[in-house]
Amino acid sequence: MRAPKELGSNGTNLNGTDLNGTDLNGTNLNGTNLNGTNLNGTNLNGVQLNGTNLNGTNLNGVTLRGTLLQGIRDDGRIVSGADFVRSLASPRKGTSRTTY
Repeated sequence: MRAPKELGSNGTNLNGTDLNGTDLNGTNLNGTNLNGTNLNGTNLNGVQLNGTNLNGTNLNGVTLRGTLLQGIRDDGRIVSGADFVRSLASPRKGTSRTTY
């Protein structure tokens, strides 16, 4: 499934949504609530995730090449099988610090 480029921009709430295997390449997800979302096997290449809530999100097998993850909220858990090559990540001030 191919998602629209502005799927979750401007604070959209996708809490708990099943996006398993979705092609989100280049989508603007800035400020989106992805808390508890299933992104297993999803293509997030070149996606903008600035200020996005990733707490409890399933990132297993996700491709995040060249993705911007600045100011994200995450629960700091280990992500197995996610590809973060050339991604820029810095969690929000006061939250856990994840290094990719």
